Amino acid sequence: MHRSLGWYHRQRAIAATKKKLAFREYAETADHYCQAAEALPEDDEKCTYFLAVAVEVSWDSSKPLKDIMPLVARVSFSFTKARQIWEHSAGSEHRLEHVGKVLSFGIKCKKAIDEGVMSLDSVVKPISRVRIVLVRESRVN
Repeated sequence: MHRSLGWYHRQRAIAATKKKLAFREYAETADHYCQAAEALPEDDEKCTYFLAVAVEVSWDSSKPLKDIMPLVARVSFSFTKARQIWEHSAGSEHRLEHVGKVLSFGIKCKKAIDEGVMSLDSVVKPISRVRIVLVRESRVN
């Protein structure tokens, strides 16, 4: 059910004509995908995928890294457990693509935080879902 609600709110966010409404819908999307993940065992490949989707929509909702990095850590933890079981399952290639982007984002953000280039209050997102390059975003009040 939560996966379906997440999809629904994501569509509403995409169709939104005002940034604040879109951000609110993306936040709802992330919450529902997290709840969908929590309904599954941590070693289930769909748990990892749902958490990765929650991170991706968090990028679109302009959440700061202090909200995103714990999700990235959950993706990493779940992925480590799920990979041992599901690495060669049907559809894993598609899910691994999402997870890989999220993990790459997390590594780059952690490095930037450690180097003092960013803080956990920074709002960043990839400029492309294909190649992870971090960009800062101005906050919308």
